[in-house]
Amino acid sequence: KIEPVNSYPVNYDETVRIARDEKRNNSRPKIKNKVKNLKDYDVIFVGYPIWHGDLPMTVYTFFDENNLSGKKIILFSTNEGSGLADTVNTIEKYTKGNVIKNAFSIRGKRVQDSKAENDVKNWIKTLRDNKTI
Repeated sequence: KIEPVNSYPVNYDETVRIARDEKRNNSRPKIKNKVKNLKDYDVIFVGYPIWHGDLPMTVYTFFDENNLSGKKIILFSTNEGSGLADTVNTIEKYTKGNVIKNAFSIRGKRVQDSKAENDVKNWIKTLRDNKTI
């Protein structure tokens, strides 16, 4: 789990302000839960929300702290209308990893309404059918 040491506020507007400032300053917030045995994994799933058309800065911290070269990277994301933005290309360039182009993106509202389960199952089935996982 990619989780900042200093949790974001529950208040939406305050979280948006902090996220905007982190992006503007190109911050790298410290994260909890370091992955101790990443070398044991060939496939890495990375999930994130789209914040201001980009990854949250804590995800950049994760990439800075973990060498994913040679790993198969599978992405999934929530958004509120921007889709994946350009995050697939950003992650591919940033990690120099093998980013799978079949990334999954879903509107956060759909997840909140518990309508996402079949969408996720279909995406996983596609990954299996294509022998991605």
